[in-house]
Amino acid sequence: MIEKYKLFSCFFFTAVWVQLCATFIFTEIIPGLEGKQSYLYLLSDMVYLILGLVTIRNRRDVFVVGAFYAIAVISAVVNHQGIIVFLNGSREFFGLLFMAPIIRYFLSGDYADRFVRSVDRQLYVFLWIQLPCLLFQFMKYGAGDQGGGSLGYGCSGIVTTLIFLISFYLVNKRWDETRSYVWNIYNNRVLVLLLFMTILNETKVGFIYIILYFIFLMKIDRRFIFRLLMSVPLVIVLFSLMSYLYLTVTNANSDTFNEELFIDYFVGTDMDALVDMAVAAQYDGTEFENIVDLPRFGRFLLLPEIFDSCEGGYVLGAGIGQFKGGSVLETTELSSSFQWLLSGSVITIFFIVVQLGIVGLVWIVCTIISLLFTPDKQIRGNSIFAYMAVLFVLTFIYNDSLRIAYVCFVMSYVCMYGLQPYVGAVKKTL
Repeated sequence: MIEKYKLFSCFFFTAVWVQLCATFIFTEIIPGLEGKQSYLYLLSDMVYLILGLVTIRNRRDVFVVGAFYAIAVISAVVNHQGIIVFLNGSREFFGLLFMAPIIRYFLSGDYADRFVRSVDRQLYVFLWIQLPCLLFQFMKYGAGDQGGGSLGYGCSGIVTTLIFLISFYLVNKRWDETRSYVWNIYNNRVLVLLLFMTILNETKVGFIYIILYFIFLMKIDRRFIFRLLMSVPLVIVLFSLMSYLYLTVTNANSDTFNEELFIDYFVGTDMDALVDMAVAAQYDGTEFENIVDLPRFGRFLLLPEIFDSCEGGYVLGAGIGQFKGGSVLETTELSSSFQWLLSGSVITIFFIVVQLGIVGLVWIVCTIISLLFTPDKQIRGNSIFAYMAVLFVLTFIYNDSLRIAYVCFVMSYVCMYGLQPYVGAVKKTL
């Protein structure tokens, strides 16, 4: 049995690490191979697919996979999609579909303890790997989207999310309930200090994460409100420190945090002008001083243009695969026409609704809820549950990280193991 565990875990961890580091290696260390990581990503996705199908047993997992493919197939038929586009597009959902059954298999086996120790150790290593990667990118490019750590260009928000999540999970594992809140923070100071490397990539969501981090490290029970009030001074100090470092490192000014800029960042104050620029950049090849990136929420105002161009409409969307292609395979006809709208800073809700419509949105919400709710929780389970629930909401409205398999792996693992009382109870509670 141990040979089967070794085989499965070896393939699985290799696939995860390939996707975690290939982009940085191929763009910064071996630039001659830039772009070739697409083939490695394909192999990693095949590993997830095969392991997911081999290990799937749980009724919840079967329902999630079955419901997805039922919706996706109907949408594909309605929109007259080809099989290649369908298969390539489904890869973006492998994390949501197969990480849960794979993790469930490892946690339910005889080597669950070994698996947990291995994952925790690798998560800790991942945190430390980000430090030299982010420093290198900061010195070479400055603060910005290039600071994606080992994940590479464009992944600044995703690596920030993972850094905070992994640190939060590991601190919870080392938490001593017999000691005070401040003592535990100090005792885990290395994990806490590693959070501050996220200022190197100028990711504004980090300010939200750091508040959530210290709030939900407190045990959620009847005294939670009292603890929350007592922790306010500490949170203010740490938030102020991070703000100061952020403004210093990025050479920004205090206006960075004003309301008008945030509205422009998420919604846009002049969408018509931005759309004209985006269309000009795509069709006329017009070059602008800064990359034209439509606001996250402002994109929803333009959804009617997409749904008027497809048969699925608001109910079933345009079919999966609209955000794939361009490196090995060609993009879809609709994606080529609306590249100005579908590229750039996309959020999960937009990503799902465009491809699978309202039905797909209901599916992903039910999938996340079923992952979060577990019969039994460990002593700090409520805190982890609350943190993960808020984190999932943020991923829905901030970025599209749930389309990435390794993000789904970390989030699923924290939900499925972090909430559980102990490994020995896994067989009864998963």
